[in-house]
Amino acid sequence: MKELRRRCPNIVITIKSIALIKLYNFLLTNYFNKKHFFDALFLGTISAIVSQGFNFLVTILINRHLGSSTMGQFAIIQSIVMMLITFGILGQNVSATALTSRFSKRYPNQLGNLIGNSYLISFISTFATAFIAILIAKSVFRELYISSIPRSVSLLLCLVWFITMTFDMMQASILIGMQAYKDLVKTDILKGFFALLIIYPFSIKFGLAGVLIGYVGVYSMGLAINQWFIRKNLNNLKVSINFKPNRKLIKIILNFGLPIFIAAMFMGPT
Repeated sequence: MKELRRRCPNIVITIKSIALIKLYNFLLTNYFNKKHFFDALFLGTISAIVSQGFNFLVTILINRHLGSSTMGQFAIIQSIVMMLITFGILGQNVSATALTSRFSKRYPNQLGNLIGNSYLISFISTFATAFIAILIAKSVFRELYISSIPRSVSLLLCLVWFITMTFDMMQASILIGMQAYKDLVKTDILKGFFALLIIYPFSIKFGLAGVLIGYVGVYSMGLAINQWFIRKNLNNLKVSINFKPNRKLIKIILNFGLPIFIAAMFMGPT
């Protein structure tokens, strides 16, 4: 990636520009000069403060218990998981927000099918990424193996964390598109409390393996809660999720999401 950025800076700038233009047009259409923009900004800020605050507190606690060496391995594992999420989510952390908002207002009868096809794309890309990670783990992602537990269990925990976090992020984006900001704040508060109640105690008992188990539990809980909130908001619109594949909707989702995904691949100094 660095070599491509060095040799072809204009291509990288163009890719980023496409993604930014799409995002700007969405914000201009759906938020600017509208009253709920400030509500979204306020609740989004609260959500970020709660989420980052709890994460910071949990990190300090487990760092004091595990020590810098073990936390160093955890930081590498976390970086690998975040990299895998980039491939698994395919830009839907942004596109799901824009498309859900647009379809909620203009094509509410197709909203359920849009969300269903978003899940299908994420399911395919996430499990394809997980499968490739399994194949190359021994040679590329050796840091995913924790010495205190069997290698297969360690790899499984990391991949389940990646999968649950990917879908949790996508569902949060859908809720933002539905303007369900209060529901997101509730989820972040619950996830924060569960992080304190699960991750830290598990880290004391099981070490680094306990940290991974804790994160899997927290994001699985977040996944379930966000799914419940999505269905609640869809019921208010008298819409249900429809998983029937729709080529037109899949094309729309990919046309919006792929530039975001490609731009994410080139993030950093150019």
